Amino acid sequence: MRLTTVALAVASALASFALAPAMAAAQDNSATRSPEAGTSAALEQDNSGPKKDQKEAKKTKGDAAADDKRMDREKKRGNQAKGKADREKTNGEKRDNDVKRGGAKKAKYDPTNAKDKKKSDAEKRTRKVSKLMAKERKKHLQRIAKIDRLTVVAKEAGDQDMALRASKLRARELARHEAAQVRVRARIEKAKAKRREKSAEKNDKKKAAAAEQNNRNAAAKKKAAQAEQNDRNTAAKKNAAQAEQNDRNAAAKKKAAQAEQNNVKSNNKPTKPNADSNRKGN
Repeated sequence: MRLTTVALAVASALASFALAPAMAAAQDNSATRSPEAGTSAALEQDNSGPKKDQKEAKKTKGDAAADDKRMDREKKRGNQAKGKADREKTNGEKRDNDVKRGGAKKAKYDPTNAKDKKKSDAEKRTRKVSKLMAKERKKHLQRIAKIDRLTVVAKEAGDQDMALRASKLRARELARHEAAQVRVRARIEKAKAKRREKSAEKNDKKKAAAAEQNNRNAAAKKKAAQAEQNDRNTAAKKNAAQAEQNDRNAAAKKKAAQAEQNNVKSNNKPTKPNADSNRKGN
C-alpha cells in the first residue's frame, strides 16, 4: 500500500516536470503574439481613414459623372428641339415662297390645310373615275378586236353564219359598253349627289351652330346689358339715398344752428323790471 502511494507521487511529480516546459513555451508564444495582434488592430484602425476618404471620393466622382450625363442629355434634347423648329420654319418659308412664285414649284402637301385636303380628295376621285373609264375602254377595245378578227375570218371562209354571229356580238358589245358607261356615269353622279348632300348637311350644321352661337351671344349681351342696367339703377338709388340723407343732415344742422342762435339771443336779451319792484322803489 505504501509502495503504491509512493509510486503515484513520483509519477505525478514527473508529469508536472514534463509539462512545465510546454506551459512556459505556450506563455512565451502568447506574449510574443499579443504585440503583433495589437499592431494589426492599430494598422486596421489607421487604414480605416483612407478607405473612407476613397469611398467618399469615388461617390463624389460618380455624382459628378451622373450630373455630366444628365446635362449632356438635356443639351441633346434642346438641340433636337431647336433643329426641329428650324426645319419647320425652313419648310414654311419654302412653302410661302412657292406660293408667292405662283406655283412655279409645287408646294408641299399640308394635310392640316382644308384647301389642300379638298384638292387632294378631288384629285383622288378624278383618278378613280379615270381608272374606271380606262379599264372599261380597254375591255371594250379587246372585245371589239376579237370580233373584228372573227369577222375577217368569216369573210375569208365565206361563212355567213359566222359573219352574222360576229355582227350580233358587235351590237351586243356596243350595247354593253354603252350600259357600262352609263353605270359609271351614274356612279359618278351618285357620288356627287352624296357629296353635295353631305356638304349641305355640313353647311346646315354650321348654320345651326352659328345661329345657336348667335343666340348665345345675344343672350349673353342681353344679360350683360341687364346687369349693367341693374348696376346703374342700384348706383342711382344709392346716390338718391345719399343725397336725401345729405339733405336731411343739412336740414338737421340748419335747425340745430337756428336753435342755438335762438338760445343765444334769448340769453343776451335784457330782462324788464317787474312792476312790484318799481313800486317798492318809489
